[in-house]
Amino acid sequence: MEKAVSLLNTLDGQMHTLLCVERNDNWQLQIGGGPDSFVVTAIDPTEKNLTLLNFDGDDDEFVELCTGGQYAEFTTSIVVDKNTAILAIEKYYNGDEENLDWEYE
Repeated sequence: MEKAVSLLNTLDGQMHTLLCVERNDNWQLQIGGGPDSFVVTAIDPTEKNLTLLNFDGDDDEFVELCTGGQYAEFTTSIVVDKNTAILAIEKYYNGDEENLDWEYE
């Protein structure tokens, strides 16, 4: 978990824009963006995508982020701050990610 948080701190939104980790149970966590704004996605073993929600955001307000080397606009309702991204990492490594607020795709 500490290494994942350390790697999250390297995401700068330009050169380093995506962190991907996978657990033994085949859950994946992907965090894109940086350095202050992130989109967090979890992928369960059946390949269903879950996107972490930001209830302080707005579906009608957009932010441009570079994730995985590609720029795109994301609604602020799915863009989280660094502390929330770290919380997602902690929950993920504790197997407790389902206790976060996710949008299921």
